Amino acid sequence: MNRKYVRRGEEFLYHHGIKGQKWGIRRYQNKDGSYTALGKARRKEGEKLKDFDLKKSQVMLGKTPATKYEYRDKDGKLAAEFKTWDWWDGINISDLEIYEPHKGQRLSYQILDYATKELGVKNLAVRKNNTIAKHVYDVYGFKITDQDNEMYYMSLEDDKEE
Repeated sequence: MNRKYVRRGEEFLYHHGIKGQKWGIRRYQNKDGSYTALGKARRKEGEKLKDFDLKKSQVMLGKTPATKYEYRDKDGKLAAEFKTWDWWDGINISDLEIYEPHKGQRLSYQILDYATKELGVKNLAVRKNNTIAKHVYDVYGFKITDQDNEMYYMSLEDDKEE
């Protein structure tokens, strides 16, 4: 038998699976891929932007006039917000924030749809250390057009605008 020996002090990562779990079997999913009642509850399926009340207000970003959009749930709690403003390079979006317990429900993509298709947003800036937001913008179709030490400046590709 050909055995390899490991020196003392080296670390290993072992994965033996989850006891009782079968390959290809997902908790919270039926065999056809649809979600069980518990799976739907975990994912809060059906939570859509239209389920929230939208409030718009005029604000200032420094010396620049902007519009603030707030989405509130049926209990009146803030679920999401963002701001837009018109600049020389087009309409920009900033300060997009999704609040608990609404994170992980893909609301950011729905908000980006609304902002790009209804409001004409084409540009944004995101901090380099905000990897989650950067991922969302990459997946949506924004591309880096410039950067500095702290920020990525991104614009929407033409094929996403419709």
